[in-house]
Amino acid sequence: MYRWDGGIDPRKPSFSHFYPSILWGVLFVCLACTPAWPQIDASLDSDSDGLIDLDEVSAQISISAGPSNNHVFEQASGYLVKPGLKLKIGAVGTIFGDVQAQLQSGPEGLEQKPSFPLVLDSAPHLSLIGRIGQGNWFAAGAARTIEGSAEGMLSFAVNDVIGGFANNSGSFTVTLGKGLGTDPKKPDTDGDGYKDGIDGAPLDPTEHLDSDGDGIGDNVDPDDDNDRLSDLEETGTTFTVPATGTPAGLPVVSTGLQLLLGEFITLSATGTVTDGAILESATPDGRPDLNTNGMVLTRRNSPIYQLLGRFGAGEWFGIGTRKRVGLNQDILISDKVTHLGDNTVSTWQVPKPEGTDKSFTFSIPETPLGDALLEMEVLSSRENNIVTINNLIFGRLCANRTNNFEPCRIVVPLSVLRHGANTLRILAGLDDDTLDTTSIFDDFLVRNIRIGFRPTGIRIIETQPHHLGDETVSTFEVPEAEGASFTDNFTLTQVPSNGTASITFDTFDVTTARAPLPMYLNGVHVGDLCARNPQLSDYWTPCSIEVDVSLLQVGSNSLRIESMQDPQNGDYDDFMVRFVQIQLPLDESSMELFLAYNEQIGGYADNTGAYQVTLGAGVPTDPFNPDSDGDGIGDGAEFEIGSNPASPESPMQFDFKADGKLDGIDFFELSRRWQKQPETLTPDLLGDADKSGRIDEKDLLLFQSAWLQ
Repeated sequence: MYRWDGGIDPRKPSFSHFYPSILWGVLFVCLACTPAWPQIDASLDSDSDGLIDLDEVSAQISISAGPSNNHVFEQASGYLVKPGLKLKIGAVGTIFGDVQAQLQSGPEGLEQKPSFPLVLDSAPHLSLIGRIGQGNWFAAGAARTIEGSAEGMLSFAVNDVIGGFANNSGSFTVTLGKGLGTDPKKPDTDGDGYKDGIDGAPLDPTEHLDSDGDGIGDNVDPDDDNDRLSDLEETGTTFTVPATGTPAGLPVVSTGLQLLLGEFITLSATGTVTDGAILESATPDGRPDLNTNGMVLTRRNSPIYQLLGRFGAGEWFGIGTRKRVGLNQDILISDKVTHLGDNTVSTWQVPKPEGTDKSFTFSIPETPLGDALLEMEVLSSRENNIVTINNLIFGRLCANRTNNFEPCRIVVPLSVLRHGANTLRILAGLDDDTLDTTSIFDDFLVRNIRIGFRPTGIRIIETQPHHLGDETVSTFEVPEAEGASFTDNFTLTQVPSNGTASITFDTFDVTTARAPLPMYLNGVHVGDLCARNPQLSDYWTPCSIEVDVSLLQVGSNSLRIESMQDPQNGDYDDFMVRFVQIQLPLDESSMELFLAYNEQIGGYADNTGAYQVTLGAGVPTDPFNPDSDGDGIGDGAEFEIGSNPASPESPMQFDFKADGKLDGIDFFELSRRWQKQPETLTPDLLGDADKSGRIDEKDLLLFQSAWLQ
C-alpha cells in the first residue's frame, strides 16, 4: 500500500486533508472583512458643466512593477468606472523586469515575448495593462481612451509573466483624464458665458467655437473643418516676392505666418524674374541649366532664381512652383536608460551593457526642410562615441566624464535625414583610460533621446577631424598632417545687427607646453585654442571662442586655425580639430515663414519682375466646411489630386487623376480601393459614387457606365 505523510493513510481523513479548504476559507473571510478601497466616482462632474472632473484636472497615480510575490501584481486606481464613461489614460516612466535578464521597458512594452504566459498574452511584455472590476484585462500602453462596459474599480498592472513579479522594480506614472486645466468647481472657467463642456476653448474668454470638435478652439486650430487643409490655405492669401533687393542684401518677404509644430501648408507660386546683368529669365522653379560654379548663392546647391523659404532663425530651403512646407513636431526616440560598452558597472541604473552599439528607429511624418537637433542626456561618456543616422556619421556624443546625467545637443544635417523611417545608431568608442584594464570600449549611459526640427541659430562649418602640423602621429585619428593651417569657408545668409556669436569645436593634444594656437575669422584674430596641462592624458576637449557679430558678414566668411612653429627646433605643433560650428544670437523661438529667391549674394540690385506666392491651391475655399463645393469630395482630397475644390464639376466621380477623363488608370485605382474592403470611406476619398459608405460592385458598374459614355 502506498503510504505518505509519516505513515498516514491518504484514504483516511486527517487535518492535512482539510488544511487547504480551511486556508481558503480564512482567506475568504479576511478579504470579506478588509475595508474596501477608497472609491472616487470617475464620472463625477462637480460643477455640472458637461465635463467630468478628471477631464478638467487630471489625476496621477503610480503603478509599481514590483517587487511582489503576487501571481498578478494588480493595483487599484481608486477610481470607480461606470458603464458608458469615456476616460483618457496616459502613462510615462521606465520599469525594469527580471534583474538577471536586465529587461527595461516603457508603458508600450517590449517586442520580444517570453516563453511563459503573460497576464494578457495579446499585449506586449512589460507594457501597462488595466481592467475594470473583475473584467477582462485590456492593453493600456502609453495612451488610450477606454469606455466603461460595466461598473467596477479601475485597476492597473504591468504585463509580466504570471507569478514573475518578484524581481521587478520601477514604476509607471499613470494620468487619468484629459487635464484641460479648467476649474472643476466652476462651470464657466473663462467667464465667457459658455459652460466648459460646450466651450471649444474653455480657457480663452475671447472664443468658444470648436467647429470640427477636435478639442481645439477655432482661434488656435490651424484646420477648423478637419479637411486636411490649413485655414491659411483655404483663405488663399497671396504674397509678392520682388526681384529687386538692395546691393548688399536679398529681398526678404515677411509673411507674418507663425506655423505650429506639426502644421504644414502648401505654397503655390507663379511669376517671372529677370536677371538684369545677363538678361536671363526664370520661373519659381529656377534655372538649373545655368552654370553657377564659383558663385556664392543664398542657398547653395539649389537652382539660381528658385523661390526660397525660411522659418525663423533657420536656413533657406527650396520651394519652386509648389511645395508643402512646415516643421515636424519633436519626436521622442527613446525615454529608456541604455548602457553601451563592455563592462558591468554595479552602481549604474542599468549595470550590464546592452552591447557596444545600439540602434533606435523613428519615423519623420513630413519631409524635413532643414537641419534637426538631436538631444539626449549622457553619463560617463568619452569623446569617441560615434553617432549615425541611416549609416551616415554626423557627430559624436558630448563628453561627460562624470557620473551625473548631463544634456547633450548634436546638430543633425538635413542630408542624413529621410521622410519616413530613419535609424539612429550610437556606437561605443575605444576606452582611452589607461588605468582601466577590464574593458576595451567606453562604457556610458544615454537616456531621453529626442529629435527636434525647430529652427536654430547653429550653423555647421565642419564635422570631420583635421590634423594640423608637420609630422605623422600614428595614434591620431588622422595620422598624416594636412599642413600647418586649416581654412574653411562658410556662407551666412543672415547676421544679427548686434550680439555675440560662439564658435565651438573639439581639440586634441593642444597643450600649454607649446605656443598658443590662434584662430582667425575673416582675417581677424579672435582667440586661441583651449589648451590643457601636458601632464594629463590626451583626449578630445570641447572649446568655445566668442566673437562679436560685427566680424561676420552676409555671404562668404573664412575661418582659419594655425599651427605655430617652435623657434628652437623649427617643427610645427601637431594637433587635431573637429566639429566646428557657429552659434548665432538669433531668436530661436520664432517660427515665422519668410520668402525670398535664390541669387548670387549681392547680385539682386539690377533684377526685375516678381513671384506671386499663394497659400493653398490658389482657389479660396471655406475654412469651416470640409467640402466647400458640396460634391461629396473633401477639399483636402481635391487639393491633393489637383482638382478644383470650389467647383462641383471638378473632379468627375472616379477621376482619380483629375485630368477630366476616365481611363484604365482610374479603373485600376478604383479596383485597388475595392480590394481594400472592408473600408469606411469619408468625403476625403473618391470612388463611393452611390454614397453607400463603401466601394462595392455597384460603384464598379457605375464606373463602366461612365467610362462608356
